[in-house]
Amino acid sequence: MALKIKSQIGCDQGITSEAYVRIDTYFIDKVNGSINIKFSAYLNEEASKVKTNSPLIAPQNRLVGQPIRNLQIGENLSIPLKKEITEIVTTTQQVPVEKDVEKKVETTVDGVTTTQNTTEKQTVYEPQEISNEIKSQVPDMSLIAGTDIFVFCYAKLKEFLLTNFKKVEDC
Repeated sequence: MALKIKSQIGCDQGITSEAYVRIDTYFIDKVNGSINIKFSAYLNEEASKVKTNSPLIAPQNRLVGQPIRNLQIGENLSIPLKKEITEIVTTTQQVPVEKDVEKKVETTVDGVTTTQNTTEKQTVYEPQEISNEIKSQVPDMSLIAGTDIFVFCYAKLKEFLLTNFKKVEDC
């Protein structure tokens, strides 16, 4: 399995329109919910097959068989394996509430005391249950359960490469 970038690109080894990309390794991170893949790109499919430690390679051709470097291609890709969950969390909080408070006001005029009831607004704090909706991302391995991991990873790598290059083919 591999992918071929059929768009013309520049890299540290020149220009190619046959860049050959293959996955070297992958790591499934169940704690953080991701697959991290490391891949290499070569000038073409033939360059990917050359053994770089071969004594047949002349010193001036040392780069033959070496992976190419291109910022748009990169070397690593992290594929999230998460789902969003929503929880309702209820807490008790002190909430300000305005209440009518009755007060008795006594007034004395010429030795005669009169009592009057008045109502005032007063802010008091009362405990109240508050519900908050909390959304979070949690690992979800069901996204890869029962699938061929390489088929899944190559499909995601192809999606990634298509964001930068017009033509990417399966090999």
